[in-house]
Amino acid sequence: MRFALISDIHGNLEALNSVLKKLEEIGYDAILVLGDVVGYGADPGECIEKVKLIGAFVVKGNHDEAVVNVEERKFMNIYAREAIEWTASNLDEAHKIWLRNLPYRISPFEGFEITHAEWEKPENWTYIFDEYEARYQFKFMKEELGFYGHTHIPMIFEKTKDGEVKRVDQDELLMIKGNKYMINPGSVGQPRDRDWRASFGIYDSEENFYVQYRVEYDVKTAMKKIIDAGLPEPLAYRLEMGY
Repeated sequence: MRFALISDIHGNLEALNSVLKKLEEIGYDAILVLGDVVGYGADPGECIEKVKLIGAFVVKGNHDEAVVNVEERKFMNIYAREAIEWTASNLDEAHKIWLRNLPYRISPFEGFEITHAEWEKPENWTYIFDEYEARYQFKFMKEELGFYGHTHIPMIFEKTKDGEVKRVDQDELLMIKGNKYMINPGSVGQPRDRDWRASFGIYDSEENFYVQYRVEYDVKTAMKKIIDAGLPEPLAYRLEMGY
């Protein structure tokens, strides 16, 4: 099967639509959303509806949680908190119930599992940025392969059979059976690796092969929507900077 991996949409409908259009060209069997459907962007409800419409398997991100759990907002910076408060006031109750009921971590298909931030305690929202944190989190992965988001940066960590953990910097990866892999497809709606294009991945379970993709989208419209909605303007400008 071919699985589409998308994460951190963050209410950016223009980016999501471009990714879904590209996925139709590429072809896939199922879509997996690795959390943070909402937050930052101006179209949270529309993004939720789109994700529901395509029948995606979804895990909860910290911004999804913060919409329905006020306590989570105290850990956010001022822009993120203001955006979440705006998001909460612009979603209907059905959308909030949907966000509240999302799981933190699931194994939707045999052979891999998905989470937003970490494996040990997904609700703690730890960032996996380096080999040190990856080495620790590998201990809690039940499968040889796991997909996650949260950092907004595409990255792959590999744990070899002899226990070595290293970051693999490549866009295409043929995985070695017996090794373990932790893969982040980056962010659809707010990339932070200085590349403004929406980021996503495709995993072919039969070939045990992963490919990273980038796709352009109408970033100017997404920016204008943020400003017109009265959201913090830096959230708009960072989109075209890819940070």
